[in-house]
Amino acid sequence: MKSRICGCRAAGAPLRFFVVAFPTRHRHRHRHPINRRLDHEKLEVYQVSLAFITWLEPILQKLPKSLSVTDPLDRAITSIPLNIAEGNAKFTGADRCRYFDNARGSALESAAALDVLVA
Repeated sequence: MKSRICGCRAAGAPLRFFVVAFPTRHRHRHRHPINRRLDHEKLEVYQVSLAFITWLEPILQKLPKSLSVTDPLDRAITSIPLNIAEGNAKFTGADRCRYFDNARGSALESAAALDVLVA
């Protein structure tokens, strides 16, 4: 029996052609979803940003909330890994660079806030 879509004899031929001609970007990632890690988790810079948060969190807990630098510092350190993860999920280079630049800016803001605490 011929398929109505392309005239092939096998009923599944159009589907097989579509899968071969237009493979999904990350088809291999969906085979074992339990063992799958997200792409940003594999980045060393992402792991270091999480370690930075872990290192700084006890210090932030000891600081009085009335200090004007406490809240911006907390927001800046939180936005570093968030921007890295979101930027790594973007497909175009310009989008990725924008988020990575934001993460770098947040890291510099964190460094400046720590300088203010020490001064």
